[in-house]
Amino acid sequence: MNSSRTLLGAALRSGSASLSLAACLLGGSISSTDAHAGGASDFVWGVKSIAPGSSQPSAPPARLFFFDTQGTTFIDAGPITIGGVLVDIDGLAVLPSGALMAFEIAAAGSRLVSIAPGPPSLATPLGAFLTGRSIRGAVALSEAELLALDAIANELLRIETGTGTIVGAPIPLSLGCGSFDLSTACDLAMRSDGRLFVVDGNTIFALSPSTGRLFPLFSDTVPIPGSATISLAGCAFGEGPSAAQLFAYEINGPDDIVAYDTAAAYARSILFTNIIPQFNAGRGDLATWVAATPVEPDPVLIADLDGNGVVNGADLGVLLGAWGPCSGCAADLNCDGVVDGADLGTLLSAWGP
Repeated sequence: MNSSRTLLGAALRSGSASLSLAACLLGGSISSTDAHAGGASDFVWGVKSIAPGSSQPSAPPARLFFFDTQGTTFIDAGPITIGGVLVDIDGLAVLPSGALMAFEIAAAGSRLVSIAPGPPSLATPLGAFLTGRSIRGAVALSEAELLALDAIANELLRIETGTGTIVGAPIPLSLGCGSFDLSTACDLAMRSDGRLFVVDGNTIFALSPSTGRLFPLFSDTVPIPGSATISLAGCAFGEGPSAAQLFAYEINGPDDIVAYDTAAAYARSILFTNIIPQFNAGRGDLATWVAATPVEPDPVLIADLDGNGVVNGADLGVLLGAWGPCSGCAADLNCDGVVDGADLGTLLSAWGP
């Protein structure tokens, strides 16, 4: 470790460092533990890959970066390589220790890697390729396990960090009572209350960790200057003062970092514009470590049939009006093909705002 990196690590651990200092001292490299030591609420890690200009969504090089949650300093930690070869990277996650995990994206599939930040940033494979899978989003549950999104099979996976293997049975993603087709521009994040969020395209969803069911929360239809539509490829939450802020990486147009306030009707603010301007974004990701245990979405999301944010008599009327066999209808809350007492019980248990 060089003297600049030693000084930076000591300053971060003492709480006296800022990303401005990091920018001055980053002549060689910075460890993810150094940045993480400043507090999960202070730093967000990210990766940006190149748009190859073909039907392929992303390609090497992928560059690692990090920024402060106040939107004051952004640092490019250089291209990511394996054995000196530039690689495509997505599905970034930060472990409790501060270690960075991600997935190499290749024709063979996806494989878990650890990343030592640079520049250049060095990735080390931790297992074999998961054949036929495209891991485009991930979040750490613990030092030993990740939750991940596979954009080919449209499944929620648990990944063991030591070997890069799948733990347990994959969970198919669904929306309503039908399947859900993830785009490659997607990501997964966990808030400090344990609620899971997925971004896909211009929409933010709540996610059930047990069933894989998605619930739309907000669709951003207001373009950022320089882009025609919103496409969110990465997301992450902070902690402490930024616990309600969903930081997102928008890849249409100039490639920006934005924040959505989940406690204020998803009000959007722009933190950084045109990040890493050397190339146009293919895909990418954001990641932080948030100390929480996944919980189920707000029950109101399941039973609010008219979408007004409260479960009341209007929703009860919709349910009773659909009583009986009703495959795929909104009032079939447990998706068993019939609206009956089980669905009524679910609605009544969620009664209120």
